Amino acid sequence: MSAAIRLACALALVCAHAAQAQHVHGHSHEHGHAAPQTQEARPEADHSPMDHSVHHGHAAPERPQPARKTPSEAERAAAFPDLGNLSMRDHGMDDDAVHAFLKADEFGWREGHGASAFAWDIDGWIGRDLSRLRFRSEGRREAGRTSESSVELLYSRAISPWWDMVAGVRNEFRPGPSRQYAAIGVQGLAPYKFDVSATAYIGESGHAMLRASGEYELLFTDRLILTPELGFTLHRKDDPSRGVESGETGLHAGIRLRYEIRREIAPYIGHERENHGGGRWIAGVRFWF
Repeated sequence: MSAAIRLACALALVCAHAAQAQHVHGHSHEHGHAAPQTQEARPEADHSPMDHSVHHGHAAPERPQPARKTPSEAERAAAFPDLGNLSMRDHGMDDDAVHAFLKADEFGWREGHGASAFAWDIDGWIGRDLSRLRFRSEGRREAGRTSESSVELLYSRAISPWWDMVAGVRNEFRPGPSRQYAAIGVQGLAPYKFDVSATAYIGESGHAMLRASGEYELLFTDRLILTPELGFTLHRKDDPSRGVESGETGLHAGIRLRYEIRREIAPYIGHERENHGGGRWIAGVRFWF
């Protein structure tokens, strides 16, 4: 066979193969199918879970939130230190300064039964936050002479954030002969903000008594304050020089209205009543510094 014939046959075979490929390609596009891909070109299947709730018109449920960790006792103690532990070393207060305070809760006149008297009730202290030396004095002057007078010198120690324990001596100068007592008691702020004081006194010759009082402040305004108060004194033994009998309870109740011109100075008026002495009007000034 000549070279021309061989060349013609080869060209015919190439054209036939090209026509067949074109036919197949056009047939696949005509029916909307893509040409088959090789295995290497095929995308990998997505095996992530499908959310079928969207297809059914339901919102996907919320994922559960992780549970909150409950603080341990050590964490609680670190966040909220125990207020009952008043150790200076624990609170970093080894170098707390010395302070002083003096308050006259009553300093004025009493009027009742046709007689007037000047009365005082003073309380003060000097010391640090936990330990203090406390001073108390109360008395009355009538017709130019002192009818009642007492002085207490006490050591005060904080036993909780709101309470102090006190111990010391009391000396009564009037009425009757001078008499000394050993004193021990507590004072502080009770629940609902009641200011409470209770002290037991043990004296010579078997004389002893218990005194307690409490008061509460009602604020009409920031400066106008009403203070009801109640107290009693219980004696263990007869004391003719002071006009008391064994087991006798001296009750007193009163109410005061004060206006604080400044926090440190407040004039007051009020009324007091005792189970033996009757009632009396009072007026004066309350001050502290």
